[in-house]
Amino acid sequence: MIADSGAAAPRGRHHEACRNDQAVITAAREVFLENPAAKMSDVALRAGVGQASLYRRYRTKDELLSVVCDDGLNAIIEAAEAALEDSGEPWKVFCAFMVRYIDSGGLAQLTLAGKFVPDGSLYAPARRAHQRIQAVIDGPVGGLRIADRPRDRELQRRYLALILDGLRAPARGELPGRGPSFAEIEERW
Repeated sequence: MIADSGAAAPRGRHHEACRNDQAVITAAREVFLENPAAKMSDVALRAGVGQASLYRRYRTKDELLSVVCDDGLNAIIEAAEAALEDSGEPWKVFCAFMVRYIDSGGLAQLTLAGKFVPDGSLYAPARRAHQRIQAVIDGPVGGLRIADRPRDRELQRRYLALILDGLRAPARGELPGRGPSFAEIEERW
């Protein structure tokens, strides 16, 4: 059952406009990911709306691409915020975040960011996405603390290199610093 938010559901033309807008954004995501050089008319055709309707809502391709990128940023922010709300073991939380991050499609949408000149509306969501992702990464990597600040940093960099190497295949990089001693691991606990 849908909770009553106090706002009436859109009806008539407003409902149709909302539905068309979502169809346009979905079509734009698909069309521009397939071919960043595609035209607005390609989006209108895929969305099943007239070009006049499309141009009434989005005057330029840059404006539409900005909305598609904003949609991608919001998907990434949602994935990161879900991870930050998860009180589980940091590595498992990080792994679940990476799955959500990839499944969100946000990363693919952000590949379009270099295809237009942003109007500034994407700066705040981009900052928010960066902050949330950094907080998620800090869990498994930044949580490692011994007693010696330089050694902490060395071990954090070592574990980060392990994580990054695990994400890259088949090449392996050299791990920075020496591995932790049993005494260091024991001290952690």
